Amino acid sequence: MWRGRLARLEYKAQKGAIAIQKTYRGYKQLASFRRAVSAVIAIQAAFRGFAVRREVSVQAKAALEVQTWWRCVGAVRRYGEARARVVTVQSLWRMQTGIRAAAEVRMTKAVLESFLSAAHERRERVLRRHAAATAIAAAWRGIAQ
Repeated sequence: MWRGRLARLEYKAQKGAIAIQKTYRGYKQLASFRRAVSAVIAIQAAFRGFAVRREVSVQAKAALEVQTWWRCVGAVRRYGEARARVVTVQSLWRMQTGIRAAAEVRMTKAVLESFLSAAHERRERVLRRHAAATAIAAAWRGIAQ
């Protein structure tokens, strides 16, 4: 037999083993590729999750700022309304107190005026009586003398 024929026969004998090795190596490469793809997908998913969480955090902070501002606006408005109510109540109270004080002054004035009027009338009565007594005494003296 010649060398070429012998080599072909050996090749035919090893052809099955080569096919098995080729299939096995392809399977190993495919499995390695699938693991790499799976790892890449896991890394991408982790990064996307991180990016989404970061964006949600930024949006949550922005929403918190808006809520804080809006609550402040409401608190300022409620404070203004409450202050206006307090000022109204104070104004009404001061008005009532002023009315009472004015009424007391009027009553005091009326009492004083009536007292002074009565005192004046008493003095006038005393003076009239004194004048009458003086006139009677003068007349008595004129008659008696």
